[in-house]
Amino acid sequence: MSQLILVGTGHVHLGLFARIPLLHRKGHQVTVISQSSTYCYSGMAPGVLGGQYDENDIILEIKAVVEGFGVRFIPQKVVHIDPKHHRLTLEDGSSETYDTVSFNIGSRIQVEGLSLDPGRTIPAKPIINFLKIRERVESLLDENRTPRIIVAGGGPAGLEIAANLCRLAERRSATPDVTLVSSGPLLSDLPAGARRTAVKALKRAGVRIMEDARLSAVEDRRVGLLDGSKLEADLVILATGIKPQSLFTDSGLPVGEDGGLLVNKYLQSVDHPDIFGGGDCVTPESGRFPRIGVVACRQNPVITRNIIAALEKGKLSSFRRRKSYLQIFNLGAGRALMVKGCLWFSGRPAFRLKDAIDSRFIGRLKRSVGAA
Repeated sequence: MSQLILVGTGHVHLGLFARIPLLHRKGHQVTVISQSSTYCYSGMAPGVLGGQYDENDIILEIKAVVEGFGVRFIPQKVVHIDPKHHRLTLEDGSSETYDTVSFNIGSRIQVEGLSLDPGRTIPAKPIINFLKIRERVESLLDENRTPRIIVAGGGPAGLEIAANLCRLAERRSATPDVTLVSSGPLLSDLPAGARRTAVKALKRAGVRIMEDARLSAVEDRRVGLLDGSKLEADLVILATGIKPQSLFTDSGLPVGEDGGLLVNKYLQSVDHPDIFGGGDCVTPESGRFPRIGVVACRQNPVITRNIIAALEKGKLSSFRRRKSYLQIFNLGAGRALMVKGCLWFSGRPAFRLKDAIDSRFIGRLKRSVGAA
């Protein structure tokens, strides 16, 4: 009897959760370890800020699902991996042994070098924090004044958060006061035309844009920038660059330059074939994956097949990266920006397409996991 441990409840493990009854029938034991008992769908999270979706639309209670399959769910954080003895050490000091283990523990916002007031800042990771952001902003709006909100981060996450916060304020008949601070050119990875469209959409929504500006400190309602200037803010949302958790580096496993678990084409540790991983927490030995949800979704069936194959002594499948991935960014007010490679378009049709894709994905997920 083999012991499979799944660490984390993100995109990559969804297929495995649905296969738990099959694994049990084959004689394998499954344990799930995660600080979070839920799966929160990142693709629809900005729409929660803008009022297009609510909490029930984007959350799946993984703990209830797996326990319904007779699986032990451990609400803990893994703090150390001992690959020699196949042992995981948990935050409370206890340990679990595995025959095969897979990690899908996501990433964290980079805050090194920043002096932060935790009462005034909310990181955009983990994705469940979008609910905290909405609750905090609504609380500020209920005080009958226009809150001053700074969104730090010039990538797609910063774009979607800033645009949808303006929509949230508008739905409450408030005047948005949102500033987007980017350490470099805003949305520098997008085609020039798509970038111009996004900037126009932000300015039309009332967002002030500060490029080539980097936060250094958040103290009470004062936000310091590296150039010495100050901004006033009631809330700062951190959507700056992300990096993998430090677990793999701390455990002495082979990692990439960014600290992600170094994996081969099978999404398998390059030195330890009984360790798998996917999503933001891994780095391929052949080059970096884009840190976007669609990559993790596409890794899902591959890691599902490969872990079952590893347990059954079968043949592993390769994960084939694409040159470009379809990305659709929620601009609020029923509009979106769609980008794939050098092609892009924006407007209401783009949002309708995004909504159809997202709604179909989460609906299929809930049915498959619930009916497995």
